[in-house]
Amino acid sequence: MIIKRFKTIMALCFLFSLPAVAMANVTPPSIPGWALFAADDNAKTVFYGKEGSLKFTPTGVSVLIQLVTKDPEDSVVYIVANMTKEACSNGYGTWTYHALSGGESKSIDYVKGGSSLGANVGDVLCYLMEHVKNKKA
Repeated sequence: MIIKRFKTIMALCFLFSLPAVAMANVTPPSIPGWALFAADDNAKTVFYGKEGSLKFTPTGVSVLIQLVTKDPEDSVVYIVANMTKEACSNGYGTWTYHALSGGESKSIDYVKGGSSLGANVGDVLCYLMEHVKNKKA
């Protein structure tokens, strides 16, 4: 039941992230099992969320993200993104990520409704935290 809800929410996330993609000159490709979170104007940098990877923690939410870049060369990186309840309720803060291969956590600035890719991803993470968690309870 939770997975079915997650798939529904991930589909909603696609719609939720459309403002970030609607102005794009190029539509990012669809990837089975992944929901579009955010993309730049030319789809040279695209963030996708992995269906079924959403996890709630006492302080927030985490999800597996596939980051696809095409400039200067094609690359795919998998990261785990974490957003805190505090940043979502404040409407600003940071979300953090680390590569699956390890390494240090890094922070991305977040401002609700901002026009950066980081803000768009943060908006999706906050949306998931608010709507999925409430329906699960």
